[in-house]
Amino acid sequence: FFLLEFFAPGLRVVWIITTLDSYFIYVAVTLGTLLQMIFELNVVIMEFGEDYTDTTADWRFVRHSFMLVAVFVLSIVGVQLAELAHDAMQYPPFQKTRASLMVALMGRKGILNGDFDKFSVRVVDFLHTWALMICIVLGIIWCWNTRNTRENKWIAALNGMNAGALFWTACLVILWLFARLYNTLLLLEHLKRNETQSGNEPKVPVFARPSKCISLLQRALAHYVVFPGETCRDFLSLKEYLAVHRDDDNEWITVQVPTWLDRNTNIEEHDVSGPWTDFIG
Repeated sequence: FFLLEFFAPGLRVVWIITTLDSYFIYVAVTLGTLLQMIFELNVVIMEFGEDYTDTTADWRFVRHSFMLVAVFVLSIVGVQLAELAHDAMQYPPFQKTRASLMVALMGRKGILNGDFDKFSVRVVDFLHTWALMICIVLGIIWCWNTRNTRENKWIAALNGMNAGALFWTACLVILWLFARLYNTLLLLEHLKRNETQSGNEPKVPVFARPSKCISLLQRALAHYVVFPGETCRDFLSLKEYLAVHRDDDNEWITVQVPTWLDRNTNIEEHDVSGPWTDFIG
């Protein structure tokens, strides 16, 4: 923790610069690629109207007909990069990313019922801190060894830092995208099977769906100002935050709602024009 605190100011700057740099580079490259595909498609369509005997024309037309699929995929990745850049500029940074990764890693280990796995929290911290520094060091080593004799050493080192940080950003975006897909599809399907299973197998207790758990973790990270790298140190505070909401939901479901239903079984015998507090007591 002490070594990480030493690098913390530099990491906070790198998080913002790297995510923004990655987003702008991605937008520039994808827009250029799509414009080139549009121009080539127009050329192919015009050539079909003439006596054109190029055997590659058919293949070029088929290839560019999938442009809508390419736009759809590129848009998804672009949205992820934009959300990552926005998340990096929050205080503390990467609230949504860390919450999504924690739910994906601990979805079947009890986090949906307020339980935490310390190893999974350490993995999330490592991905946002040490993994970035390792990628930067490896990028510097690679660019230093492959530089030209005329290239300045400091420029090679800066290029290596940028290359390593961009590689880390790409890996983080891919992991976050898979985590969101897992939380939305596979984890929800697992919860449905858990609710409908029959037999003597005990059901896994769940008080929050993945989306609600992610929202609660985001609020907890913001409330306790937990920076990346400090999540493992403050995981007890996050656990208690989820426990408070779990107990509050249990109180509402087991006490307040049955009381309100008992009082209003026959709605004609009660005055329903009063405030809501008259019904819940």
